[in-house]
Amino acid sequence: MAKIEVNYEAIEQDTIPAMQRAESDIEALYNHVDKAVKSLKGYMEAESAEAYVTEFESLLGPDIKKLEELTSEYYQQLQQVVKNFADLDKEMHDMISF
Repeated sequence: MAKIEVNYEAIEQDTIPAMQRAESDIEALYNHVDKAVKSLKGYMEAESAEAYVTEFESLLGPDIKKLEELTSEYYQQLQQVVKNFADLDKEMHDMISF
């Protein structure tokens, strides 16, 4: 018989908040780099500066947004798994307790 051991309280207290912080960090990092790339317009008065900014946004922007979405989906799914384990644990406790 397989043994299942889940410390759902630790996941809820440690892992999920870490994933939420990571999601924020991804957005902050992208915004920081985006701001740096857009600053090129202040240093270059050529169409190439605009093209570089556009290329950066079109190449990385969608992937960064997708990474944020996937991170969010992951920790939301993890929240549901934790809730399911906690509910099952309580249900089993209630069945055993008289």
